[in-house]
Amino acid sequence: MPVVIVAAGITCLVSVALVEHFVSRKEWGESFALGMAMGVLVAVPYLFVGGIVGTIVLGWAGIYEFQKPLPPPSNPG
Repeated sequence: MPVVIVAAGITCLVSVALVEHFVSRKEWGESFALGMAMGVLVAVPYLFVGGIVGTIVLGWAGIYEFQKPLPPPSNPG
């Protein structure tokens, strides 16, 4: 079980850091910090607590995305 927990945390850390850096165009430091936070959340060995914390973080991220202003509509033609 500890091997799976560590592997899941490292996998999440790397994948989140890469997505944040290359897709969201954030600096490596900020990308690594977000990856580390999500990796720790994934590595929480207690399913119930990890599920609650994960739900809160996903909800927070979703609210953050909805608060961004929409780009102006393009006029085709």
